[in-house]
Amino acid sequence: MIGRFGQGDVEFARPQSMVIDGETLYVTDACNHRISVFNINGTFLRHIGSIGTALGQFRFPYGLDEDAHGHLIVTEFGNNRVQLIDKQSGRGLASWGLAGREPGQLAYPWASAVDRKGRIITVDSGNNRLQVFRF
Repeated sequence: MIGRFGQGDVEFARPQSMVIDGETLYVTDACNHRISVFNINGTFLRHIGSIGTALGQFRFPYGLDEDAHGHLIVTEFGNNRVQLIDKQSGRGLASWGLAGREPGQLAYPWASAVDRKGRIITVDSGNNRLQVFRF
């Protein structure tokens, strides 16, 4: 078991998605607005991000995947966007989407997956559709 309810280093408030890369586990901690990083044996390593709207910040990160370059793909329910994150530095590299109903806009995105062609498919739950794009 890893974690318990709370805001500390080994605590979560609505863990939502995870990615395992080698010996490292990345977990979206939605209500703490961050990604928690652990060794797969459960040892806490660090947090990525904080609450906000700038690159590298999150509002309710729900979905998580990894692209072929080893970047994290973070789907943000609260910011209505998908963000590309450098795993090593935690730095936000780019974002896609903004609030709305038109193509390229999102309403409460829930999750994203990277396909074999490097495309990102995002569950745009508030618009009852999937959207496909590339960074």
